[in-house]
Amino acid sequence: MVNKNSPQNSILTLTTQRAERKKITIDGTAYEVVGMEELSLAEQHLLARMAHKIKTIYEFSGPDKPEGWYEEEYKKTVHLMASNLETILKAPAEVLAKLKDFHVVQIFSTVFQSGEVAGEQPPQKKKESLKTRVTPT
Repeated sequence: MVNKNSPQNSILTLTTQRAERKKITIDGTAYEVVGMEELSLAEQHLLARMAHKIKTIYEFSGPDKPEGWYEEEYKKTVHLMASNLETILKAPAEVLAKLKDFHVVQIFSTVFQSGEVAGEQPPQKKKESLKTRVTPT
């Protein structure tokens, strides 16, 4: 006979154990990166917007943008990243204060590329279909 409280009768199984966090090393000390599941919905949304802004800046090319656009957008985005760095990186304020813009961009780019915060897997190469397309003639 199956016990009424056994896991076999469960419709949902949860765990409160946290997965091991990724780490970023600064000046020889490793600091943990906060996982997506640890962020509030508002924080997730903000970081997703930041990831999009970073992508837009890195993909910038061509004369279709007004003069000074890149510099202005870069400055605004780096400021936004710096002000939200403590959201994704568990490091003391003194350590975060020492980081230059270049470091902040590297941290966010690395975290977003790994999919750790953005909640996405790193881009995968699409596999070509084995089906043959038939075009009427």
